[in-house]
This record gives sequence, C-alpha cells and structure tokens, in this order.
Amino acid sequence: MNQEIKQLLDRIYERPGMYLGKPSLNELVTFACGYIDCMSFRDGVIPKSPFSDSMSSIVLDYYNVKDVDAFCLRNWIDIILFFEHSEKEAFYKFNELLELYEKKYSSEEESDS
Repeated sequence: MNQEIKQLLDRIYERPGMYLGKPSLNELVTFACGYIDCMSFRDGVIPKSPFSDSMSSIVLDYYNVKDVDAFCLRNWIDIILFFEHSEKEAFYKFNELLELYEKKYSSEEESDS
C-alpha cells in the first residue's frame, strides 16, 4: 500500500471524529477516495490502495462469501456492513482487514521485486 495512504489511515483511526465526524466505514471510504483522487491528480498516477477491487478478495475470503449475487451486495463495503451490522463496527473491522490486505499485497510486491 502507498505509504502516504497508510499514514493517512493511521491518523484517521487515531482520531476518527476529527477526520470523519464519527467512526463510519462509508465516511472513511468517501474521504479516502477523495484524498486518493487528489493524489492521482497531483502525482499523475493512481496509487495502490485498499480502496479498489483488490480489497474484494480479502473481504470475500474473510467472511467466506462464495456468491456475492446471492447476498444482493454491490461491493466489499456492503459485505462488511452486512456482517458487522453498524457503520462503527464496520469502520473498526475494516482496520482489521487492512492488516490482511497489507500482508497479502506486501508479500506480492516483495516477490515482484
């Protein structure tokens, strides 16, 4: 994961109220995607982040979801919200899932080098 995004997420999880108003997965995703869009405009490149389809495999595996269509869910955010029952629980679960994301994709980046 891009180091700037990692640092931003760390700051948000330390003080979610300051950045988001309250712990909320939807607010986190909206804020982070806006930030990433600004980064891509500034740098001319889209940074690797967990706010893409790459997070889907982590979430699907974690919740053991085989058929997303059977749940009538649109994306990994909906899956987390479905299983966690509240925005606040989903917000903190996403932080746990970030660790799985980092382990998976940091090992892939190391093997690509």
